[in-house]
Amino acid sequence: MKNVNMQNNYHFTDHGGFTLIEVLVAMVILSIGIFALYSMQISSVRTNYFAGSLSQAANYSSSQLETLLQLIYNDELISKRKDGKPIRKYKNASATDPNYGVSADNFGLDNVAENTADHWRKTEDRRFTMTYNVVEDFPIKGIKKIRAHTQDNAPGSRRPVVFDLLKNDNI
Repeated sequence: MKNVNMQNNYHFTDHGGFTLIEVLVAMVILSIGIFALYSMQISSVRTNYFAGSLSQAANYSSSQLETLLQLIYNDELISKRKDGKPIRKYKNASATDPNYGVSADNFGLDNVAENTADHWRKTEDRRFTMTYNVVEDFPIKGIKKIRAHTQDNAPGSRRPVVFDLLKNDNI
């Protein structure tokens, strides 16, 4: 019989691979990073929608105010309220107008509800509502101050776009 040298040829060598635990930890870290990027993307889309909404509201307000600016000083749209009563007149800084109960702080310029504003309009698609109020002889005699609030009617949109316009009697 031949003498056979039986040696164990199975040797474990370090091939530089990853263990299962290392792979799982790497996957968890990668998942957290992807989730953070996904959250930033959703936040970016929401912010972009909000900015677009504000831009559309500003464009609508601007076009409506340009229409009001082209009117003559005594036109009904800027001389009478929607109920037919005359607009507020500024008397002095401490006065309260007894006809409308408006305090001297804002002269009714901040009445933004449709039932309290001098006038209101909605876009054709009813997405935006613009209310505007007028005070005559403010800040000086012969000037009408028009304040327009435009609100996006979409749920969750509560920040209005506000413009002030001064209309001169001589123009």
